[in-house]
Amino acid sequence: MRKLIACVLVLGALALPASAQPRDVSNFSAIAASDAVLVEVMTGPSYAVTVTGDDAARITTRMDGDTLRIHMTNRPWFGNPRLDAVVRVTAPRLSSISAARGATVRAENVVADDMALAAAMGAAIRVSGTCAHVDVSAAMGASVNAAQFACASANVSASMGAEVRVNASQTAEASASMGGDISVVGGAQRGRTAASMGGAIRFN
Repeated sequence: MRKLIACVLVLGALALPASAQPRDVSNFSAIAASDAVLVEVMTGPSYAVTVTGDDAARITTRMDGDTLRIHMTNRPWFGNPRLDAVVRVTAPRLSSISAARGATVRAENVVADDMALAAAMGAAIRVSGTCAHVDVSAAMGASVNAAQFACASANVSASMGAEVRVNASQTAEASASMGGDISVVGGAQRGRTAASMGGAIRFN
């Protein structure tokens, strides 16, 4: 019997995250993630930020005005190692999400009036939900997948091999250059568009 109880306790311990750290940050309306970290975002009645994983202590979360900044602590000069850490963020409202230097941000069921999404340097953003208007920019091999983020209007730019997918039901303006690729779904009317130097824009 004692051996059985011991085994259950060990298995329970293994099932728990190796490290779970709540962070004392709140009252932010923007999220800016950088370095090779994974950030999961959802809307909720109150603010909460928790970092889990073996490398949780190596993730810095800090306030910069109304922006929650998330990045690696003491990032090495060379290389961008992927850390064993997940940052989970809950906020009542958001107006901006940005990612850079290989960061990955996944935001679900976001409801906003105006939203700004920006990704650069190999970062990736995926967002779902609804909004009135969205501004999206992506550059340097980054990607923004907002095909499940249903908005009334959109203004989109992609350059230097970046990819953007947006969902707009009324109007959309787009600019693609230097291999940037933009796809617009949702039935929006084509507003001003410009494609140059291998850029591509599609309205589906």
